[in-house]
Amino acid sequence: MTAILGAESVGERKVLALERRPGGRLAEHDDGTLLGVAPWVGDAPRTFEVVAVDDEVASALIGAVIEATTDTRLRAWSLRGRFSDRLRTAGFVEERELHEMRRRLPASASEDGLGLAYRSFRPGDETAWLDLNNRAFHGHPEQGGLDHDDFADRTTRSWWRPDGLRLAEHGGDLVGFCWTKVHPDGVGEIYAIAVDPNHGGRGWGAALVSEGLRHLSDTEECREAKLFVEGDNLPALDLYRSLGFESVGIDTAWVRDPQPKRI
Repeated sequence: MTAILGAESVGERKVLALERRPGGRLAEHDDGTLLGVAPWVGDAPRTFEVVAVDDEVASALIGAVIEATTDTRLRAWSLRGRFSDRLRTAGFVEERELHEMRRRLPASASEDGLGLAYRSFRPGDETAWLDLNNRAFHGHPEQGGLDHDDFADRTTRSWWRPDGLRLAEHGGDLVGFCWTKVHPDGVGEIYAIAVDPNHGGRGWGAALVSEGLRHLSDTEECREAKLFVEGDNLPALDLYRSLGFESVGIDTAWVRDPQPKRI
């Protein structure tokens, strides 16, 4: 997939799910050269992404997925707007936007910690972390509903570092986290961040981002940070802009409902 477009193009959760239950459609030359791939995961809706060398191959892959899943609601991701016209022609409509934002590092943690104490993730924290994550991301299609297997999958990845998952405590209770990762190109990512829904409105979100940036710049020596945020999450967009982030690209999710059955 990287060879097709020059960059990794299939979302991480889909890659993890595909490892458990492979699926999808491939297009190849007669000589075996890979032209495109449309991996899918899930059932309701079934979610896929198209990676292809051109619009013609993309259309063929989209059509193959529709034909193979005639009774299933589909969601397709268009990365940086690629193949949006082909998805629209195939009956998809826009559902959500995901903004990538970046800023330069180094960065210093906020001087006002707002009473939060930070530490690295430790074995035994899994259940408490999953409980907080799933309450904070209830209903979120990627980060919500994680289980122990999902978390264990991530801890086997080359980028996993226990100290990169910064846990925030207040009065001895886990109240938030900022999970960071470092990409092979040296860019640091605020991978996931959350505050316990029972403790919102205290300014802890900004403090957690600040702690994550401090970790990436001081411990990992990253010189650039990125994150992804929903396009309709205006408070989060405003927060990240206030912390020096700027939007650099938008990915779009498209959905297509099954055609009515003929009687």
